[in-house]
Amino acid sequence: MYNYDLSTTLGVDAVIEPHGQLDFSDGDILLLAQSSLVVLGRPHYLLFRVHKCMLRHHSAVFDNMFEDATSDADTHDGIPLIHMPGDEAEDLARILTYLYNPSYALLSH
Repeated sequence: MYNYDLSTTLGVDAVIEPHGQLDFSDGDILLLAQSSLVVLGRPHYLLFRVHKCMLRHHSAVFDNMFEDATSDADTHDGIPLIHMPGDEAEDLARILTYLYNPSYALLSH
């Protein structure tokens, strides 16, 4: 688990924590999405450290998003950080879990 202090990036007093299963030490992209949870009256965000190549391979949407990302995008510890406004963290976790482990995602429901 990594220390993600993004309070200055978000500009809010938020609770930010990495997703337990979707936080890969060799991940080369950070996706930040707001959770539907509120922790101690503060917004809650989940951070996903994943692999661009995996997302690009499986999704034209992610591929286009990475192509459209500018070189002045936010970074954290040298890793590009993409905010996912409008996408709930729980929904993003379901999509990423399916991409990384489809049998688990299909069998768990």
